[in-house]
Amino acid sequence: DSDRGFYIPITEYGRLDADYWNNNPDVLERARAEVERVCKHNYQIFEPTAIERK
Repeated sequence: DSDRGFYIPITEYGRLDADYWNNNPDVLERARAEVERVCKHNYQIFEPTAIERK
């Protein structure tokens, strides 16, 4: 959960993954850095086109 800063499993199937991610802060930090580096940048580029297609 990005508001809380850690992963919360929704089902038992996700518990192992959530535990792994929560116990390895470097994995979490790397994922956040990728969002900053890739997602936000590309959102600004593609936002006008995406809005027109609605």
